[in-house]
Amino acid sequence: MGAALVAALAGCGGSSEGGGRSVLLRLDGRGVGVGDGAGPLGWAKPKVWATDAVVAVAGRDAVTGYSKDGGAKRWSVPLADVCGFSAHHVDGRVAVMLGATPRCGRTAVIDLRTGVKVWERTLALGKDVSYVQALIGGGAVVANWAGGAMAFSVRDGRRLWSTPQRSRDCFFSGFGGGDMLLANRICRTASGERATVQRLDPRTGRALWSHQLQGEVMAFAAAPVIGVGARGRIAHLAVLDAKSGTERARIPLPTSQEVKCDPSDRMLCKGIVVGGGSLYTKPGKAGDAGNAPIVAFDLATGRRKWEIPHSRDGLLTPVGFEGGRLLAVRSGTKRRSAGLVEVAADSGRIVARHDIKGPRHQINDVLRQSSYVRYAAGRLLVFDDLVTKPGEVAVLIV
Repeated sequence: MGAALVAALAGCGGSSEGGGRSVLLRLDGRGVGVGDGAGPLGWAKPKVWATDAVVAVAGRDAVTGYSKDGGAKRWSVPLADVCGFSAHHVDGRVAVMLGATPRCGRTAVIDLRTGVKVWERTLALGKDVSYVQALIGGGAVVANWAGGAMAFSVRDGRRLWSTPQRSRDCFFSGFGGGDMLLANRICRTASGERATVQRLDPRTGRALWSHQLQGEVMAFAAAPVIGVGARGRIAHLAVLDAKSGTERARIPLPTSQEVKCDPSDRMLCKGIVVGGGSLYTKPGKAGDAGNAPIVAFDLATGRRKWEIPHSRDGLLTPVGFEGGRLLAVRSGTKRRSAGLVEVAADSGRIVARHDIKGPRHQINDVLRQSSYVRYAAGRLLVFDDLVTKPGEVAVLIV
């Protein structure tokens, strides 16, 4: 079931049994641009972001902002021929790649606070491209595709730098953004491929440092935390020093299937949260079958701090960090709705629980089957990577 669920649980806190929230807004597939019948209107790849004032939903033909209070529509930015959006906003702005001829040949920035397309630029590709990534890092908008990358000033769209077309020897295979700009660089040698992660100067594209890897960057979890692995599986998480690029700590993920990232955008991940000097994930053990407990690791040392044992709260998945607390989603059951759980960051003690009110089975199904779940700016954002049916639930704001 392709769907996007937004559970707006404002005002979390207080007693161990917090209050729930009711559904404020319901959109089906048509609300994110999925038309009837086959062809170009037959699918959408939604994205959802939260700011202080709005929850913004991106469909295949528009980005629309809804008020956090009441769910009323506040603005909409129409778009055409969308290829992809940045996974996260930076200071309320997101990047988008779009265009039909050539495919994905333009990039733009949208301000989620005002509902305005700030600027749009042509990449001058000269041919269609398939793999694309758009992101904002360190004040630069980076448009990345299989043949190269180009950077623009997030403020005014001024072109900053570009990489050469993909050569036989070296190329960038992905970027990570946020406060800084990271890149995964692959070079071919006589003995095979060699991968390095680099911190780039966003104004020039020059490497400030490089760190060689035993594997490839599979995830840009939160700068400078990266997931390293091969063949689509993350083997360990590496915590790098932001100034030098040296490895400060390493966290093995021996059998975990809980940490996954979009192969076309390694900033869009599930099952890992960074905040308050700690990293929270589900490392897993043989035979866990997804039932692994949440474990907190110290970012400075990589050592375990605590773990949440199984309890009446059922299966928990880390989704965000806010106000000094870890936020985790509790899976639903036949008798109980899914919910949001607040965890004390220093001890792992559960301090508050909030049921998600509404159609219990529908909410439970969406949470269980969705591709990505995260908590940001007081909102729980749950969305699948593909919506194909006009009548299916595409967005819930609770």
